[in-house]
Amino acid sequence: MSELCFDLEWERVDGSRGDELAATWARLSIRVDATTITRVNDYRSLGLRDRILIPLYPLAEWIATHWWSLLYEVQATGRDGYERRHNLRFGREGFALPDLFIKPTGERALIEWRALELPEARVGFSAGGTRDLELASIRDSLFDLIETLLARLDQEGVTDTGLHQEWRAIQAADEAEAAFCIAAARLGQDPYDLSEPEADAILAAANRLPVGWQDDFFDVANSNT
Repeated sequence: MSELCFDLEWERVDGSRGDELAATWARLSIRVDATTITRVNDYRSLGLRDRILIPLYPLAEWIATHWWSLLYEVQATGRDGYERRHNLRFGREGFALPDLFIKPTGERALIEWRALELPEARVGFSAGGTRDLELASIRDSLFDLIETLLARLDQEGVTDTGLHQEWRAIQAADEAEAAFCIAAARLGQDPYDLSEPEADAILAAANRLPVGWQDDFFDVANSNT
């Protein structure tokens, strides 16, 4: 089975701002099967390498923040900000990450990566490609990455970070809460940042619709109407 894999080797890097960054520097390789998505042209050494050296906390926090959208929001006409919720490069916070797009399509997801030049980091991701993967395998890979980061933070004595809090809320969601979060995400909304009228509207729509119609409705509905 094809899988999205995050392979990391922890590093110590001096001079990091913030305990979260200092604790989570790593050499990261992202692969789909035998294809390395993190292969970069290193313009300092004038060579190729398969790993990028970055603090992983910003990426893990971005994944947790967009967890429900990453896994359940399909691309729909008229949705603002879809790529910002689905492309890992928006979690880089100035560090080098590839242009890697995760596009759910139901039980599967399209993984798309594209060439990207990062002059400020003096690297360039030159490869591109696509893979169609099982959504469950992507969810497992993202889950394992966050759990690995949290274990590292705890080991380094960095506790109760924003990532810890966000992940606790996600893991604590019961069946009804998870269903609500998925419905909100399908609409392109952050389930943890909705006004009371917005949340009530989602619940009312779910209560009116047969269960078998709900996913299709929320996938195409415009939350602004």
